[in-house]
Amino acid sequence: MKEKYTHYASLTLFLFLLTAYSILNSSEDSTTATKVETDKVNISKAAIGDFQFTIAPDGNALQLQEEHHSSIYNDNIQVFTLRTDDREYGQSIWLKRKSGKVKAKYFAYKDLDDERSVYSKYRSWRGNKDIVLVCSGAYTTERGADSYMVPTGLTVDNGNVVNRNYRDDMDGLVIVYATGGIVVSDIEEGNLWLQTLEKRVDVKESSDRTALISWAKQEEATIFQTHLLAYRNELRIDDRGRTERAERRMLALAVDDNNEVIHILFNIEQEVYLYDIARDVLSYLKDKNMNVVAMLNLDTGWYNILEVYDRNGSKYDDIEGDKPLVKATNLVTYYYED
Repeated sequence: MKEKYTHYASLTLFLFLLTAYSILNSSEDSTTATKVETDKVNISKAAIGDFQFTIAPDGNALQLQEEHHSSIYNDNIQVFTLRTDDREYGQSIWLKRKSGKVKAKYFAYKDLDDERSVYSKYRSWRGNKDIVLVCSGAYTTERGADSYMVPTGLTVDNGNVVNRNYRDDMDGLVIVYATGGIVVSDIEEGNLWLQTLEKRVDVKESSDRTALISWAKQEEATIFQTHLLAYRNELRIDDRGRTERAERRMLALAVDDNNEVIHILFNIEQEVYLYDIARDVLSYLKDKNMNVVAMLNLDTGWYNILEVYDRNGSKYDDIEGDKPLVKATNLVTYYYED
């Protein structure tokens, strides 16, 4: 975060994404890292068991209110304007995953073979896809005499190793599948299950990181590290995160009371403390009876990129970052695919 780290901006994944929750054979999001043969990843409720709210909504939290902005793709994508009593606060974009048609893609780095930029890779991949949103994701670090930019922490881009340097101060590990499914693991728990290897890996251990990187190469998976703002309904940040006010963007992975996975992107246009808005958003989601599996902090610093599109592919002018898409050093993408 900008408050603690001077060489990279406020982070992700994502990205889009679930260590330990289950959704009755209907979601692309998996609790285990396994080779995907189809466009759906089925997950068993037994993989995590039941987990309920561990804390009630925070009585000290700011009370966020919402106004409907727009809905597309049979209400699989819903956009709301967030307000407090006296002002507009930002927006939330709700991405419902049950249908298997709302998918995620993460571009972790430029092309290592031909040096194509992240933006060029995105344009080539995009084609005629129905893009829902794009935004900046992970922290970026300056490296070398030429100050070139690389993603911070352990990073693999579609099977290609970008950064082997594990960061022990970043507690989230995100895996994004080529099929659009996402896994988030709490590194501190040290129990990421790699099904094709039939073993659990502890990313804190060097030998296990080597096994994970080898697995990612074989699976052509995308992996990156991030900070968790919340995990299993509990804040993972304390009030030491009240050092600088700034615009914020967060991605929450949650399960509603119908046991359906929803990803929610929060774009906060007011300048706020990171701790305060993490607390407020978590309380807001609990008020809506959402079980919050994970909440990640996305980059609104050096690379504050956000574009959201309507059904016709036109960009919403009232929901955007302040940096152009062409400047992206990494990119979280959600798209709709029949």
